[in-house]
Amino acid sequence: MECLPFTFYLFMKNLCPKRTKLLVCVRKFFSKFCNGLLQLLRFGKFNIARTGKVHLHLACVFIIVFTIMDRRKRYTSSTYRQSKKKKMQRMRNTKLDRTKDVPMPLPSFSQTLEVSSTAYAFPSTSQITVEQEDENIEENIAFEPENNSPDNIADMPGLQENIVGRRVINIAHFFRQILTNELHQPFNCSLVNMEIMQERRNGLKSEFVLKCKMCGVIQTISSENCTDDSLLDINTSAVLSAISTGIGHSNLEEIHAAMAIPSISNRLYSQHHSLLAETIHKSAWMEMEIAGKEEKRMAEEVGEVDENGIPLVSVIADGAWCKRSYGTNYAANSGVGCIIGVRSQKLLYIGIRNKYCIVCELYMSKGVDIPDHTCFKNWKGTSTSMEADIIVEGFRRSMEIHGIIYNKLIGDGDSSVSKKLLEAKPYGNRVVKKVECRNHLLRNFCKKLVTLTKNTRSSYSNTSVPPLLRQKLKTSVMRLRMAIVKAIDYRKSENVDDNEKTNNLKKDITNSPSHIFGSHSECAQYFCSGAKQNERNFVTPMKECGLFQDIINRKKKLKSKRRLIPESRRKKTKPIELEDEDYGPLAAEIPNPEKSDMDPESYNSQKALFVQKLKKTNAEIKDIEFRTRGQSSNTVWKQERSIRLTASNFGKICKMRSTTSCVSSVKLLLYSSFTSSKSTDYGITHEPVAKLSFAKQFDFKEVGNCIS
Repeated sequence: MECLPFTFYLFMKNLCPKRTKLLVCVRKFFSKFCNGLLQLLRFGKFNIARTGKVHLHLACVFIIVFTIMDRRKRYTSSTYRQSKKKKMQRMRNTKLDRTKDVPMPLPSFSQTLEVSSTAYAFPSTSQITVEQEDENIEENIAFEPENNSPDNIADMPGLQENIVGRRVINIAHFFRQILTNELHQPFNCSLVNMEIMQERRNGLKSEFVLKCKMCGVIQTISSENCTDDSLLDINTSAVLSAISTGIGHSNLEEIHAAMAIPSISNRLYSQHHSLLAETIHKSAWMEMEIAGKEEKRMAEEVGEVDENGIPLVSVIADGAWCKRSYGTNYAANSGVGCIIGVRSQKLLYIGIRNKYCIVCELYMSKGVDIPDHTCFKNWKGTSTSMEADIIVEGFRRSMEIHGIIYNKLIGDGDSSVSKKLLEAKPYGNRVVKKVECRNHLLRNFCKKLVTLTKNTRSSYSNTSVPPLLRQKLKTSVMRLRMAIVKAIDYRKSENVDDNEKTNNLKKDITNSPSHIFGSHSECAQYFCSGAKQNERNFVTPMKECGLFQDIINRKKKLKSKRRLIPESRRKKTKPIELEDEDYGPLAAEIPNPEKSDMDPESYNSQKALFVQKLKKTNAEIKDIEFRTRGQSSNTVWKQERSIRLTASNFGKICKMRSTTSCVSSVKLLLYSSFTSSKSTDYGITHEPVAKLSFAKQFDFKEVGNCIS
């Protein structure tokens, strides 16, 4: 008797599967009828043959007749056919149109970042409003019925066929929902008896609506726990992964398509991108502040501070653009520059320059007013000037952000950055030391050697170079570079003064070609243990044809970089028409000074203060003489020389007429690299040779900058 309602329910469901509401009513009515009948049979006298069977047969006949008539009327009506047609049309329209997008660049730190001392966490999905969530659900929904009532869910045949592909789920949360699922009363049915009726998607999150085939109970299982704050929301994580790898929505969509995963919509992607951009900026700014404090502490520990107690920090700076120029086409719309501390190897400053905003360009092309929006365009200059502008800005803000001075800049051979710093003077009269990066030097050195392997005649002796020797040089290019790298590493670790390190490194660099090509008479003990068995000496034939001298000449510039404080150099290049003023030789030219931005009273006050600082005691004069030894190879000498009239310039200044402009003279004193004349260049180049000849002639030994 207890299984009779369920048996009758299955019979009616097979007869008219579309009438869920009717079936529910029949199930409730028949269940109550059978329960009442069971109570009478157990506790009272009841004649089932006379009463129970009669009522049972009457109920069955009534229900069957009513159902058949209602079903026939429903399936033959025009209203039903029209509603069925509209429902199928809605199913077709639920497929989303995938639109391409442009990866959104992050705004400039100089525009949006402010110093903050509070901690920031990634945004939660609660920051997206309920209205936005509703729109996203409607946009991403897999199948949209008229409503979520049991009647309409039951009216959707074969809905499981529309839920295809793969999904991203929180495996622990998903299994927890399955294992903790309770039995349904009154038939004790479970998840095994349920079928998927609907999927509601919000980006990569999914909710599956399940309906029990026995009792009609509706339950929802989600792909992840939205109340768990220990993990990032799956949509936020997807957008963060796209930002971290440098891709946009369209690329993320292609990845998901290859994995058969329904992707996040463009609108939802933009919402999460906006929230993440602000959080990433604040988090990055905090990390830069921490790195600045670490660099400051390290500089104070080794005693690298100026006369005012401000830490002096060495930094590495470089820039990058969104597309390669290949040395000719400098037309990138976006550029980035960064400054990294040498000791901590952490980021101290980053800046971004954008010449393009897609929203502005879209409305300008239509000829309409540009609406209010988050504009990423913050640069109107040339693409080549982006790097120098960002790095100069970072130097100017070093005191404001970190309370330190960048006294030494390690970078590539680009003259535009060093000249912009020389012009900007971020620390007043303090000159920033420029050190060319070792990797760039060695790379250029290898390029020069590769060029020699293609020359059939020597530029030194104008004689023919045998192919065997050129091939030997070609296969030894990387060995020559490695020999120099190993020499640098060893000399840096020596426990001697800097002058001796420099001289020893110079000898190693000079001797490296002889070592590579088979002559080991001048090799240091740490560097070489002698000639190897059956090793051939190529030095003699290379010297006879002039190839060895060509290699030595290529090393001259490399040896000039051996100084721990190298001098800046000026390249003489032939100017061409329409040359870029922000990159290359023209970037090194200092523009004409404008009118003073100080009022006469302030100007006279600063002038008096400047003249007062030039007055030195005898002890201070001796100290300046000691600290400026080495002249052009010493940055302190350059700094002191730029604020004084030395004997070489005093006569020229005194003989100037009152009507002669002083612009050129001031530029020469403040911004000259001190190697502009042939005599100065000759003296700097041959000074080591003269010192060595003097030491040999008079039997003296070279010690640092003095000869004893």
